[in-house]
Amino acid sequence: MFYLKQSYAEDVFDFDGAANQVLGRLAPEIRDRPAALLRRAEDMLSSYGVFSTTPLADQASNKYLSQEIQGLRSFGLVMPVMFLAVAALVINVLLTRLAEQQRTVVGTLKALGYSDWQVFVHFLKFGLAVGLSGGVLGGILGYWLAVGMTAMYRIYYEFPELNNRFYPGLQVTGLLVSVVCAVLGSLHGTRAVLKLKPAEAMRPKPPRRGGAVLLERIGWFWSRLGSGWRMVLRGVIRNRFRTAAGIFAAMMGGSILVNGFMMAEATSYLIDFQFKWITKSDVDLTFKDEHGEAALLEAARLPGVDRAEPVLSVGCTFFNGPYRKKGGVTGLARGARLTVPRDGDARAIRVPSAGLAMSRTMAEMLHLERGEMVSLRPVKGLRRTHRVPVVEISDSYLGTSVYADIEYLSRLIGEELSITGVQLAMDRDPAHMADLYRQLKQIPALQAVNTRADMIESLQKTLLDVMWIFIGMLVLFAGIVFFGSILNSSLVSLAERQREVATLRVLGYGPWQIGSLLLRESLIVTLIGTVLGMPLGYFLSVLTAMAYESEMFRFPVVSSPGTYLRTLVLAIVFALITHLFVQRVIHRMNWLEALQAKE
Repeated sequence: MFYLKQSYAEDVFDFDGAANQVLGRLAPEIRDRPAALLRRAEDMLSSYGVFSTTPLADQASNKYLSQEIQGLRSFGLVMPVMFLAVAALVINVLLTRLAEQQRTVVGTLKALGYSDWQVFVHFLKFGLAVGLSGGVLGGILGYWLAVGMTAMYRIYYEFPELNNRFYPGLQVTGLLVSVVCAVLGSLHGTRAVLKLKPAEAMRPKPPRRGGAVLLERIGWFWSRLGSGWRMVLRGVIRNRFRTAAGIFAAMMGGSILVNGFMMAEATSYLIDFQFKWITKSDVDLTFKDEHGEAALLEAARLPGVDRAEPVLSVGCTFFNGPYRKKGGVTGLARGARLTVPRDGDARAIRVPSAGLAMSRTMAEMLHLERGEMVSLRPVKGLRRTHRVPVVEISDSYLGTSVYADIEYLSRLIGEELSITGVQLAMDRDPAHMADLYRQLKQIPALQAVNTRADMIESLQKTLLDVMWIFIGMLVLFAGIVFFGSILNSSLVSLAERQREVATLRVLGYGPWQIGSLLLRESLIVTLIGTVLGMPLGYFLSVLTAMAYESEMFRFPVVSSPGTYLRTLVLAIVFALITHLFVQRVIHRMNWLEALQAKE
């Protein structure tokens, strides 16, 4: 975009006092309801062929930014809820173990006269400390993440200035939410111990009731398992709450991964759908004014052109009862191959010889269905209102396209055959492309030249680059969820079974063999939770697509087996990485001390 001084532009282009666009600010009293004023302005300027009147809410840049902010708002709501729910469960498991470990201490304190409330507050302080420290560290990390994101938005949206700021109120809110979730996660862990009478609490916790688990009743299955797998499955089934917490955490992590990978697939699918299946032209030429068939013949003779097809773009206002929408109709030649409207299943749609092929988004805004009539008033040519049928409904993820036969559309505006642009299919020879650009610069009737390669590159830069950063953050978040839940569950399990582990060491089991038992537990819980989280990830992708949906842009909801396979592989990788820390603890464990009787 280049800006020139008005007087200089008038001299260069030989225009004196001419304008093709009017910009303005509205008075405060009508700024929130500009429709009546804009409609009056349209009526006053109708003789000049007003293409559109666009309030701030409908401006392209404002819409893009508004939908991005809405998407960030949704992301900023969903992700913290998932993280805090997992954190509350992790704290709950940890505090439950801590309370049981200090069972005799609690009984002694009660016997000495400490009230239930005093003991309860003592344990609650652990959760409070975790919430405070986590909230402070999270606030600092969040601030630096915001610095990185604002820098990214400044680059991709080309803002002249966009700097992150410190918001004390937001930091305090985040800290309070962290503390509340940590305290809530601590309540269940201490409640069971507080119910015990002092005499009962002063004795060590009796062994759990044994008995066969459900899987042991399936004889043909249980008999084929080795002793290690039997120990693992008994541990998973008998520790129901800890297993449920681990499965829930894995569900959250798996859903985050599925959501991220589906959004990446959706972006790639969107680009392919728009620029490989619908728009197939290599170069699009746009003229300043309407031209006849001679312009098409001249474009076909340009160097390197294999095929040339005419395009007629007409701005229109659509009416259907109380519903009104501004848009445009694109006229295509019969049998056009460089622009092919398609339905949601990517099947080609025939452009009708009479009537319109309307995008689903436009049809929904006008409350129209296939076969119904719509009123159409063009802004050029004979600006009369026509009643035309909606013959086909097409699908598109960019804009609100409406297609018609070029001859039919020409007749609607009172022309025999009118052309506002030409689509070219090139032979891809670099020398021919260079010659083409040189000749195009000599054609004064051209208003714009667009190449598909440049449009794809721009869209990839705007969408894919940002999307991969977004996916990287989601993978990091999912990894933190998996790591925290698996590490906590494994260490708690190891602490509860120190005597069992020490006994296995005496019987000849090595550290890696013992570690493999805990690894199997982690993998079972992780895989079950990840698989259960896949439908949730799909649902999150649907919500994300809805959050970013607008007239100008829509995300498809696309999934493939590769999405779920990558999610499973990453979940296993996270479990293996986490187990390395658990294995280190096992190697350092003093198993002789664990075997000693403790009074």
